[in-house]
Formats: sequence, structure tokens, C-alpha cells
Amino acid sequence: MMEENNRTDSPNKATFSASYNGGEDGEVKQMKDIRISVINSCGVLDDSMRMEARGDSGFSKEDEDSAPMHDQTSLKLGTIAAVRMAVINSCGVLDDSSNVNSMRMEGGGNSGFSNELGNNEQMSPAGKGEAECGADTRMKTSRFRDAHGQMVGIGVQNTPSRNPRMLVQSRPGAFPCTGILSPQNESSSGTTETEANTDVEAPTGDVTEMQRLSIANLVPEDDDRSDLQQAQAVDVNALQESNHERHEQRKILGLAFRVAGIGGILFFVIVLILSLWLRHEQQETAKPMSPEATGTQPPVVQTFREHIMSLLPSDTIAYVLQDHTIQHSAFQWLIQDPNINSAYSDARILQRFVLATFYLSTGGAYSNETMSSSSSASSKSSLSSWSNEDKWLSYHHHECDWWAHNTSSLYGVPEEQYNLLYNFSGNPCDSDGNYQHLWLWQNGLRGNLPPELYLLTNLCSITIDRNELAGTISSQIGHLRELEALALFRADLTGTLPSEVGLLTQLSFLWLMSNENLGGTIPSEYGQLSKLQYFLVDSASLTGSIPTEVGNLSDLIWLFLYDNELTGSFPTEMGRMQALDTLWIWMNEISGPIPSEFGLLGKTLGHMAIDVNPLEGSLPTELGRLSTLTLLHVSDSKLTGTLPTELGLLGNLTSVTINTCDLSGTLPSEVGLLTNAFRFWSWNTHFTGTIPTEFGHLAAMETMAFDDNGLVGSLPSELGLLSNLSHLYFTANMLTSSVPTEMGQLSKLDGKLWLQSNQLTGPIPSELGLLQNVSELLLHDNRFTGSVPFELGSLEQLKVLAIFNNSELKGTIPPSLCILTSWDTPAIVESNQGGIQVDCEKVECPCVDICVCS
Repeated sequence: MMEENNRTDSPNKATFSASYNGGEDGEVKQMKDIRISVINSCGVLDDSMRMEARGDSGFSKEDEDSAPMHDQTSLKLGTIAAVRMAVINSCGVLDDSSNVNSMRMEGGGNSGFSNELGNNEQMSPAGKGEAECGADTRMKTSRFRDAHGQMVGIGVQNTPSRNPRMLVQSRPGAFPCTGILSPQNESSSGTTETEANTDVEAPTGDVTEMQRLSIANLVPEDDDRSDLQQAQAVDVNALQESNHERHEQRKILGLAFRVAGIGGILFFVIVLILSLWLRHEQQETAKPMSPEATGTQPPVVQTFREHIMSLLPSDTIAYVLQDHTIQHSAFQWLIQDPNINSAYSDARILQRFVLATFYLSTGGAYSNETMSSSSSASSKSSLSSWSNEDKWLSYHHHECDWWAHNTSSLYGVPEEQYNLLYNFSGNPCDSDGNYQHLWLWQNGLRGNLPPELYLLTNLCSITIDRNELAGTISSQIGHLRELEALALFRADLTGTLPSEVGLLTQLSFLWLMSNENLGGTIPSEYGQLSKLQYFLVDSASLTGSIPTEVGNLSDLIWLFLYDNELTGSFPTEMGRMQALDTLWIWMNEISGPIPSEFGLLGKTLGHMAIDVNPLEGSLPTELGRLSTLTLLHVSDSKLTGTLPTELGLLGNLTSVTINTCDLSGTLPSEVGLLTNAFRFWSWNTHFTGTIPTEFGHLAAMETMAFDDNGLVGSLPSELGLLSNLSHLYFTANMLTSSVPTEMGQLSKLDGKLWLQSNQLTGPIPSELGLLQNVSELLLHDNRFTGSVPFELGSLEQLKVLAIFNNSELKGTIPPSLCILTSWDTPAIVESNQGGIQVDCEKVECPCVDICVCS
């Protein structure tokens, strides 16, 4: 018996008893069922627990020593006092019932079961050394035979296993169970019944997992435990017949389910066919009578109206359903079209609706005569603002025949670069009738751009500039993925530049200039327009800085952002715009230096006008790399430093303006290398030194202006070589010496010769009388001496002669000057402007109404 706390007997003993049935040859066929009943420590039978083996237990044949259960099982119990097990194989009992033997497997443990009296008493432990009953186990069997070799029993013990558990649960309220540790006892075929029944004392101390085994013992036939459940005989034939009947029932049930499913599907198909047929009959019944029968135009049925509605976006439908809206009027015009049922595809229906909406939104108006006209002559409505609306909204003409310009209005673009903007056929549609070119520039359009315009997703160009269009550019413009040109300049657009324009990856022309109320910033998304060549948004109200993403516009040729309110500085990334030809960003608030990276644009850049900006720093010497540059305007800035000599490397330069800034130093003689320059303006700066004689090499020069500087010395006689010069300004310097007589060779000087406010001396050269086309000769505020030359009477175009404040100038004005017909006598008399401006106290002027005494 077990021992605990010096006790020789324990009431807390769990007994596992198993009975088995075998075949006639003693072979255990299959474990089918295990039933467990528990006797708690109070001696009360608790049969509420049941453990069932699931599946094939897999006992091996009798000639094998042992075999584990194939079924993945384990034992999870509450604490127990006794457990009895009965085993019945799936083949029923043995034919020889005398061979049925019972076995008992004993163990002990802490029962922990509450008694049935309800006092929930916890029992004391039963033995030393406890192990949890919930370990993973498998059943290991041993066979017992009698003296004649007949199998008489099976020993069952628990062995460790990694298989999932067979779950057995205890009565609610029971405590977790632990079982007595027993040494491993591998029973063999030679084990006797007495040996199997011997009680084993629980070991003390630590034990290995393999020692946590329950020992199967034979139960003697004279054992007094008659309450042990015995194996019951089972009729094998009856069992097989029962299994067959259940199998047939399942087959019948499955067949019934399949038949029901097929029937349901057939019922659904029949209902669907009937509903479609009924709808078709309703539509046939709703069709209008023929024109012959009624004598009137067939009305449009409701279902067709709904079909047209289905082609429109929800926002447009909302407007269509409202009376007195443009969309409602366009929809009414559309559904009254006699050809709409037979001649139009969905694409044409949508196309005609959009164009009708555009026409009515931009000042167009239609009458019954307009819609029914079949002639090609214009039937302009008296209420329409359109200059030409020939065939627009005519039911008898394809919308591709409605009037439009046959060329775009994008002036100044080289012909080879705007083939898409010239329609040689005069047809705004492609060969499939898709509307592609909306060319209605300067046509009296007045109103707003409707959002429906952006439903024409085949549009390639929109040139509707120089009209009185208002409103904003909708973000829906991003739907026009085929758009290559957008010209809306000289309109009255408001709002901002939509970022969705960045989605128009085919766009080459973006002309939005002269919309003074168009503001906001330049979206960075425009850097995605990899095919953009012309970006013109000048004379608007743009703010913010130029995004660095413009450097990604590798195909950009023109960038016009002048006359805006842009701030920040020039991004250095602009040096990557390798196709840039014209950079016009003057009249903004851009500060900072001129990036030296601009020198990287030397292969293409022709025009750079960045004047009237508070630019700082000096002119970078890298500008000398711009070999293709023809125009350089950096006036009205805060630039400092000197004029770089590298400027002389710009052999193609034709126009230079560097006036009104803080540049200083001398004028480099290398300027004389700009032989193609026709304009050089540098007034109101701080240049000093003398005028380089190399200026005489500027053979193409037409206008030279160096007013308000600190130039000294004399006027170079080489200036007389500038045969194309028409205007010469050296006002407000500190020039000395006399005027060279070579100045009389400037035969094309047909404008102004301003030499006032210097310190010029000597007589006025008579050779100036050769400048027969000069209009203004200003020589006042100098130190000229002598008298007024008689030859000045030959200046037939002269309007102003200013010679006052020359203290040493004396004599009389030649009478030949008085009879010149070029004088604007009324202006001279009324405002003292023009005429001969002279110090009358020193020089006598006989010209009545011509002389203005100063």
C-alpha cells in the first residue's frame, strides 16, 4: 500500500481498471471506447467524467511486444481517488467469453474532490512525490498469457509523448489533480497475475520524467471489486448493418441537398428571364407613335433621358435638374434633337451636350431658326455676343462643322514648333469625329468657362484667348490628359493656377498671361510637365517663390513670369533647363544673387531679362559662357561690383541694359568687342573713368546711353564712326574738352543728341548742322563759347534746341532757325516746352513764338 506521513494506508487511491475484448486468436483488434468512472475519497461513485478515444487506437498484433496508440491522446483530470477504465474494441466481444479478463491499473494521488454533502472539504495529500496528471502521454500495452499460451490480459501504462492531449475534465469545483509517482515497470508476456497486482511504494526525492508512469496490474478473478464495469458482447453483424444503414442515410441526405440546390438555381434563372421580358415589354409599350401617325416630332421617352443622364457626372446632373441653368438649357436642346435616337453614339451625345453648354455659358444664344437652319450661312442670334457662330447648335450639322478658326493665335512661335496649332484642313475634329481643337480666340466670347468643358477628354488644344472670359480654371482640367496647348491670355480669369495642370504630361504650350487677377503660387507639380515648351503667366498676380522643380523642365523654351509679385531667389536648379531660350522674369520682388549656374545655359539661352528686381551681389563672370545670348537686361537692381570683362565674349549680344544699379569702376574696353550690339544702356550707375575709344568699333550700335555716371575726359572722336547711331546720351557726367567735329558724320542720328550737364568747352561745332534728322539737340549747362553756328538752320527735323546756361555763349540766333517748319509752336507758347531754349540776356533770339528765354 502507499505511504504518506507515516501512515500505512491511504484512502486517496485512484484505480484505473481496463477490460478488453479480443478476437478468437487473442488479437486485440481496435480500441473503440474508454469509459472512466471516478470514486472520490469519500467513497462515492462519480460517473460524470468520460474519456473517449477518437479514431483508431492501433493496437498491434499479438506477436509484437508493445505498440502505442495511433490516436493522439492525453489525460487531463481533476484530482481523483479512483478511476476505472473499460475497453471495448470495434469488433465487439470475443467469441469465447471465458477469455475476457479484467485488469486494474492503480495509482494514488490527491483527490481534491469535494464530497456530495456540499461542505467542499479539501482532502489531504495521499502520498509523497506528486506529479501532474496532465502530461502528454500515450498508452503502452503489454500482453499476458496463461500456461496454455492463451492471451489473458493487457497491461497499460502512461509514457511520455509529444502528441496532443486527449481531454478529460473533472467535476466542477474539483482541485487540480496530481498522481503518485511509480517506477517504470515494463510488463512482459511472462508476468504473472500476482506480480501485476502488487502495490508499489511511491519513491521520494526528484525523479525523471520517464519515472512518472502508472503501472498496469492484472486484477485477480477473485477480486472483490465486483462493481468494475465489464466488457459487453457486441453483435458484429448487427454493428456492421448499423454502420451500413447510417452510410446509406448520409448518401440519401446528400442527394437531397444537391437536388434542392439545382432546383433553387433553376428557379432564380426563370425569375430573372421573366423580369427581363417584362421590362422589354414595358419599353416597347412606352415607345411613341411614328411621325406619320401623329404628324408631330416623336417625343423622347423617359428611359432615354435617363440614359443621357447616366453619361453625365453627378454635379452636372444636379444643374440639369434645376430650371434656368445653362446645363438645363443645353440638355433641353439636346433631347429635342430629331436625330438623337438613331444617329448618335454615347460619345457624340456627350460631345454635343458639352459644346452646347460651352456655347451658352460664353454668351451664345440660340433660336428655333438657328436649330433648324440647314444652310451654311451664319444665323447669328441678336442676343448672342459671339462674333461668328456659324452652324453652332444646328441640328442639321455635325458639331465638327460648327465654325472655328483654322489656326491658333500663339504668335511669335516658330512654325516648326507649333504644327499642332495649325489645322490645315480647318476641321477641329479628328477622322473619328472626336472634337480636338477649341479655336475661338477673339470671337466675342463673354462669360465663364463651364466645368463640363473638361469632359471633352480628346481635346488637344484650347485657344480661346482675347475674349471676355471670367471665372477660374477648374481643377477638373486634370482630366484632359491629351491636352497639348492651353491659351487663355488677355482674359479676366481669377483664382489660382490649379496644381492638376501638372497631370497634363502632353502639355507643350501654357499661355495664361495678361490675367491680372490670376494669383496664387506656381505649383511645384508643374515640374512634372516634361514636354512643356512655352510657359507664359506674365502680367498676373502670382506670389511666392519660383519652385525648384522648374529645373526639371528640360524641354522648356520660353519662361515668361514678368510683371508679377514673385519673391524669394532664383533657384540654382534653373541651370538644368538646357533648352531654355528666353528667360523673362523682370518686374518682380526676387532678391539674392544671380546664380552662377546660369552660365550652364550657354548653348541655348538667347534672352535674359531679369531687371526691375532687388537682385544683390555682382554680375557673375560665368555669364561670359552664354555664347548664344543676345539680350541681357539686369537694370533697376541692387547689383554691385564692376562690369566683368567677360562680357566682351558675348559676341552675339545685341541689347545690354545695366542702368539704375550700384555698379562702379571703369567701362572695360572689351565692350568694344560687342560688334552686334545695337543697344547699350547704362545710365544712373556709378561708372567712372574715360569712355573707351574701342566704343568706335560698335558698328551696329543704334542707341548708346551713359547718362548720370561719373565719366570724365573727352568724347572720343571714334564715336563718329557709329554710322548706325540714332540716339546718343552722355548727360550728367563730368566730360570736358570740346565736341569732336566727327560727330557730324552721324548721318542716321534721327533722334536725340544729349550732351547737357557736363563741362564741355569750345565752340559748338558747325558740323552738327549735318545732322539733318536730329530732333533734340541738348547742349545746355556746359561751358561752350562763341556764337550759335549758322549751319544749325539746316536741321529740318529739329524740335528742341537747348543752349542756355553756357555763360560764354553770345551772339544772335541765325534767322534760318526761325523759319524751320518743325517747331511745334502751340506747345511752345502754351507750355514753354520745345523751341529754342536760350539765355535771352546773352543771346539775342529774333524768332517770335519760337524762343523760350531761360
